[in-house]
Amino acid sequence: MEQIAKQIIESEVGQSIRRLLYISHDYFSNAGTGIIIKLNNKYYLSCLYHSFSDRNNEIDEEAVRGLQIMYKTYLGDFDRENIELEKLLLIPPMNCSATTIQNDLMLSEEILTMELAGINNLTPHGYLDFDDDKMRQYLLSDKDPILGETLFAYGFPLEKNEIDFEISDDGSISQINRVNHEARLFGGRCIRDEIGFAIKKEDANSEFGMTVNGMSGGVVLRACGNSIEWVGIAMRANDDLIRFIPYYLVAKSIVKNISDREINVN
Repeated sequence: MEQIAKQIIESEVGQSIRRLLYISHDYFSNAGTGIIIKLNNKYYLSCLYHSFSDRNNEIDEEAVRGLQIMYKTYLGDFDRENIELEKLLLIPPMNCSATTIQNDLMLSEEILTMELAGINNLTPHGYLDFDDDKMRQYLLSDKDPILGETLFAYGFPLEKNEIDFEISDDGSISQINRVNHEARLFGGRCIRDEIGFAIKKEDANSEFGMTVNGMSGGVVLRACGNSIEWVGIAMRANDDLIRFIPYYLVAKSIVKNISDREINVN
């Protein structure tokens, strides 16, 4: 298992995940997990729209506008030890739109896609390369997950990624003391029911439960010998299951979102 975990963490699929943060109503919070993809030589962040839902199950638009990804989630050549708050990577809200994932039975989930805008032309290290020929062929294959196979979900659970910050007298954020940053791996067997595909835990003495809260938007993958293959995107979880959306439904939705946007711009 240690060898498989090392394979996953070092793979292109594993390194595509990013931890999401946002500032909304003078509050600094987690929004779960997203993935970086490359298409037509541009980089995009994609995440599930429900990560920004409020208590009334409506989208918190301020949270989307305040979405940020820290450079610490990148493995490129930059100074990790001296990260300043104003040097966070910001995503311009005008480049953000959502597309409903077609043929998804799980509450018509939407995926939010944003073009990345890096400071000093910094580009991400670790992403799903939709421009790669082998990846393109795989995305078009519509290959369903194999029932009974071992699958893994990889993302940033909230309980392992706390943010310690201080509030000034006027209610604004005055100082960030600590931002934990830890990705976790959860495994189990692939099943399918009337709702869709899911990873079912195998250990009767454990529960997914709150431990996987925040994993939504993270990658689901399989180990194939010496390679790691993208299987889907984690969506929702309960004590026994992590539900996920197959990769080809996610990819088609992302590509459609970007294509529609380019058509509208032109």
